[in-house]
Amino acid sequence: MNRQLTSVQMRQQLISKNFEPALELTGWSMDEIQIIKKYGSWFSALTQGVALPETELQRHFVLVGQGLVAPTTKYEIAWRKYLLFKHENREKLEEEKIKRTSRVVDALRRNTLTYLQIEMILSNLDRFELDHEQVELLRSKINR
Repeated sequence: MNRQLTSVQMRQQLISKNFEPALELTGWSMDEIQIIKKYGSWFSALTQGVALPETELQRHFVLVGQGLVAPTTKYEIAWRKYLLFKHENREKLEEEKIKRTSRVVDALRRNTLTYLQIEMILSNLDRFELDHEQVELLRSKINR
């Protein structure tokens, strides 16, 4: 049975998922790092349109993420800072993405990926440059 998650269930599921920032947050306050790690998956879903904003605060948050209004809460400030940080470091991020992908493809070729590694890769596909065939191969390995 394939059932849709309610918006509350989706938010709870995303908040419970530990978000791994794309880059090391060196020089950030502990409060900012905790906000990004705890809520990053939810914030990302909101700003990318995967989750739809339901409250005025969430709609304002999306506008902050788009750079259309100034952040006012510590959560908006931390997320906006993270988005700007990612933008400023996009070349480094792209280089790291290519290296990660190369390691995964090599391990896939050698058949040395563990079940947990495959699960991690599949749940973070945006961090890799895998083609459709490679993703399907990973999915087939997890379903064995």
